Amino acid sequence: LSAFKDLVEHDAEYAVIHRLIRPDGTIRWAEERGRVIRDENGKGLSALGTTHDITEHKLAEQALKESEKKFRALAESTTAQIAIVGGAGPRFHYANRAVLEHAGMEWEEFAQINPGETLTPKALELGGRAAEEALARGESQWRFQYRDDDRWFEVSVAETELDGEPASIYTSFDITEQKLAQERVEIFQKFAEASGQGFGMADLEGNITYINPAVMRFTGLDRPEEGIGKHVTEFHPPEYSDQLVGEVVPFVLEHGEWTGEMPMMHQDGSTTDMILSMFLLRDEQGAPQRFAAVLTDISERKQAEAALRDSEKKFRALAESTTAHITIVQDNRYIY
Repeated sequence: LSAFKDLVEHDAEYAVIHRLIRPDGTIRWAEERGRVIRDENGKGLSALGTTHDITEHKLAEQALKESEKKFRALAESTTAQIAIVGGAGPRFHYANRAVLEHAGMEWEEFAQINPGETLTPKALELGGRAAEEALARGESQWRFQYRDDDRWFEVSVAETELDGEPASIYTSFDITEQKLAQERVEIFQKFAEASGQGFGMADLEGNITYINPAVMRFTGLDRPEEGIGKHVTEFHPPEYSDQLVGEVVPFVLEHGEWTGEMPMMHQDGSTTDMILSMFLLRDEQGAPQRFAAVLTDISERKQAEAALRDSEKKFRALAESTTAHITIVQDNRYIY
């Protein structure tokens, strides 16, 4: 009523949005706009107006507000850094608490910063390259990784619109722990690949999941793929395979590790004397995850021991058959 009164008395624009409740109880939203038709003396003669049903627009607007509310609740509760950048400049339109804490600023101060100043030159280079490659493929999302001092971050970027203008949503995750774990794995792989000892892993069913070059050499395999997926018993003589399944595996599952002699079988049927150290790898909850093994070639030691025994046997045969007196003294006492 006050809007209509202003229209009549002051020629103010009449524009009102209000609800309409139908007889069945449903609600519709309407937008009314009007103006006064006056004579040459300015006296109001009649009013002309239009009414538009804007229910769909209103519902969409409410849904957008609810969506934004949920987005903010999610964005403020996550440890990931989320920011929205767009417009001329460009400039920050939003940054969640994780971003502000990382920057050590409040929003009023942070909003004044040029977004490019928050990344290292290397990160800007990597991000720009990733964007160019993604856009060349017709994609609107891309990601890149960069290092900032002693921390690693992975940034995911998605193009969107904000108030009808192009914008980008940046989501940054701290992946330092994953990177360090990856580096440890890479260091172990380099160590295992260069080692003269055999390293292998198998799942809890005994199917091989990893072998290093030394194991390939012991077994006569040309490529890791020739061994991966096979059961560990295929690389040991039958009598030792039975011991491996019936004794060693149950012992490792109960006690965590086992060490003993376990010959390996070459593709040509020959065997190599080995010391097998088998142990259990567990997940973060302590549950068994897979078997791991370290294999040491002791064939040369075995040959040396056999040669020594043979030499001692020959010496004793010679010493016992001669009429000469033969004695061996060590630490002032006779040992033969």
